[in-house]
Amino acid sequence: MTTADHTTERWTSAALADLERMAETIGVASRHLEPLRRHTSFGVGGPCPLMLFPERPEQVVDLAQWAGQRALCCRILGGGTNLLVGDAGVAEPVINTTRMTLETRFERDRAVFAAGLPTARALHKTVAAGLDGLVWAAGLPGTLGGAAAGNAGCWGGDMASCTEYLDVVDGRGQLHRVATADLGWEYRSLAMPRSVISPWFVVAVAVRVQEGDPLALRTSYEELQTRKRDKQPVGARNSGCVFRNPEGRAAGAVLDAAGCKGMRVGGAVVSEQHANFIVNDRGATCEDVEGLIDQLVAAARRTEGIDLQPEVRRW
Repeated sequence: MTTADHTTERWTSAALADLERMAETIGVASRHLEPLRRHTSFGVGGPCPLMLFPERPEQVVDLAQWAGQRALCCRILGGGTNLLVGDAGVAEPVINTTRMTLETRFERDRAVFAAGLPTARALHKTVAAGLDGLVWAAGLPGTLGGAAAGNAGCWGGDMASCTEYLDVVDGRGQLHRVATADLGWEYRSLAMPRSVISPWFVVAVAVRVQEGDPLALRTSYEELQTRKRDKQPVGARNSGCVFRNPEGRAAGAVLDAAGCKGMRVGGAVVSEQHANFIVNDRGATCEDVEGLIDQLVAAARRTEGIDLQPEVRRW
């Protein structure tokens, strides 16, 4: 799932109106000037001119083909975790995948999920079926498609280690099935092979699974959930970890040693539970969050001699 950095034409009001009409003909709901803060876990961000809600992969194909034929690009949005949206919003339409949840099937040693399915629900489905493969994702927010696009990870696992293939729609509306060996997995990022034209949109995720003891899987899941609640600000508006872990250190420990817990800029505050989390405490703006990120980078450099690199994506 990419941003619209390859746009060759600007969206006009006429093009947006045409896209809305086209979406209606293929059964895709849409909203005008939709505030992105409603669709991000941070709860900040201005509007997009048009938000589209496909429910099936073929609808994404149609939307991408329509835009690609006009040298226009859309943005793609899943659960909106690990995403910081500017206060002015974005200029491009946004394809919201959170209604793409219907497909789930189990095929021998793999489970296939629609990209918009929340990662937590995908995990619950595998555990209920007595299948191991996603337990490491306990507490991981957002959608499974978004997790794949960002190679999300926690508790020693990540999407690169469990994904068998991705179904991806490219910027020309072509549907590709890309095996994990052909994907450019990196820390919290994913690159597609050159045959997949940007921007690309994940529409389905196939995860490798194996039979396990349902009780043992449930116990492991609950233990990880308890650890997450004890260590992280669960329930507060945040985007997950703000910074990547530097070599040999945890970013949270670096910031804790720098005395950053409780630091505040406007409505943005560093969690007292975990210093690598910024919480939207009192109607924070993106400007507040960016200002606090700058202060944290400066504090880590000043006290620990470490240059922290943000993990959060920016629109």
